[in-house]
Amino acid sequence: MTALCIPRVEKELSKQYIYSKVNALNLGNIKYIKEAPCKKHTDYKKVFIQYSKMNENDMMEQQLNEKGYINVVHQHPWFWKVHKAYYQ
Repeated sequence: MTALCIPRVEKELSKQYIYSKVNALNLGNIKYIKEAPCKKHTDYKKVFIQYSKMNENDMMEQQLNEKGYINVVHQHPWFWKVHKAYYQ
């Protein structure tokens, strides 16, 4: 796995804010973050996080494989559902 997706992020949150929160998880070296508008929800955007190298994290891999997502708290009590990204 080298990419993650947050399918619903508040539109007003900056790329730098998202980078700082995801980078603090120490999942690996972030290559870039790409934003795309949500088609159905105009107040939100999708975020794709591409890694050049990801660190080994068996617990996260297991959670992603079993549930399909992990919850990442970015500002208590608010969280993002983070999924594997399936694009190239």
